[in-house]
Amino acid sequence: LPSSSPSLEMETDYKVFCFAEDDWRIEALAGSPQSPNFVAPSGPNQVDFTAVSNFGAVAGTLRTLDLTAPNIVISGTATTETTISVTLTLGEVGTAWCRAVRKGFAVPSALEILETGFQASYSSSAVVVVITDYNADGEALQLGTDYDVYCYAEDDFCQGCRRPTGSSAAQV
Repeated sequence: LPSSSPSLEMETDYKVFCFAEDDWRIEALAGSPQSPNFVAPSGPNQVDFTAVSNFGAVAGTLRTLDLTAPNIVISGTATTETTISVTLTLGEVGTAWCRAVRKGFAVPSALEILETGFQASYSSSAVVVVITDYNADGEALQLGTDYDVYCYAEDDFCQGCRRPTGSSAAQV
């Protein structure tokens, strides 16, 4: 048997087989007193290959999940009189949201970033999140005001799943 094996890959299909054996021989020999009719077992009781194969057939192919947050890489920003545009990529398929906060104000929570709705879905090439308002109430960005921009991302939990997982944040 190998002393170590490679880690499972995320979002990868695997066939599962289970094997088991008990420690009956060790327990039987260690027990005392032994009956006069005691016969030492020849070895442990093992699951036979048919049972292992049947379990594998019932379990079928199983897919590992991706529970890691996507990495955000911001490659550029641009501003106009009424917008802030953030160009970014994610480390995997997912959605990124960004929010502008007046410079020096408190860092927004993930929910505060999400509530503004400025988002872009990422699949393989850079996307642009365009911010037009300061907050979820629609207060416009103010000309001549310095802003910090914070971005948050969630991945697409797994193909066919409906619940996102993971988060990461980046500041511009």
